[in-house]
Amino acid sequence: MKKIFFLCAAAALFAACSSDEVGEIEGVNEVVPSVEREYPSAASVEFTNGTAMIIGAFDENGQALTRANEGTVEFCIDLGKLESDVLNNLGDYKLKADDFAIRIDGEYLESIKVEGNTASSKNIQLVEQDLKIAVKGLEKLDFDYADNYTFETWIWIENKKLLNDGTGSYGELLSDAQKAGWINESSWPVAEGEETGYDLSQSIWNAYGGNGSAFFTADSPAKGLLVKYNVYRGLQGQNGDTPYIKVSISVEKPEQTTVGDGANECTWVHIPYVAK
Repeated sequence: MKKIFFLCAAAALFAACSSDEVGEIEGVNEVVPSVEREYPSAASVEFTNGTAMIIGAFDENGQALTRANEGTVEFCIDLGKLESDVLNNLGDYKLKADDFAIRIDGEYLESIKVEGNTASSKNIQLVEQDLKIAVKGLEKLDFDYADNYTFETWIWIENKKLLNDGTGSYGELLSDAQKAGWINESSWPVAEGEETGYDLSQSIWNAYGGNGSAFFTADSPAKGLLVKYNVYRGLQGQNGDTPYIKVSISVEKPEQTTVGDGANECTWVHIPYVAK
């Protein structure tokens, strides 16, 4: 059974601005990087409630690569922090992200959906420790309307690479050993009936030093939000030839706990990480 891991931290500013041109493709804003690549290095989707999700590469200062990502990114999961993980030892690879959605109090509602009503990106090209998943615009969530908002997406790794044998042929990106590492097993293939998936949430928490505030920076307009994240990785297909990552980011606003320095301003304590 999948485990769900929780963290809480004060939300914060992760600024993102640039004057690079952006193309809107099937409801997804593809990010054109400054380095030469065959495909964009990131994509973003915008929801009708003013929030957005961004998948791909961002620079180390928190600056996204396109004006499509202007504004506040309150929460970011940086999978590059899992330095020794198989994900960050794939070299140059491509992915697609789809099924971007927001569940409101556990249900998908027509009132909040992806702009353009399509939620699938084209190819994104990354190099090793590039992959981040971010949410922006959390200050726009209406907690008088709902108690919980859950942002979701599926990320699909293209399991294909050009073979270095001069033939121009392609083979699988992931070796059998890397497939085993992808699902945290000792070998591949696994015995029939065994679970072929791995919950990365605890490893991500450890990579952030067990510090919930490390997922944020300071001075966000979205204050005191409880963020629960789950990152699950698996393999599909008879030979595990389709690696995927399922991401869920749930946002709630708990009751105020501590009065801050400003008038009617509240300071939110960091609630310790727990697993259930």
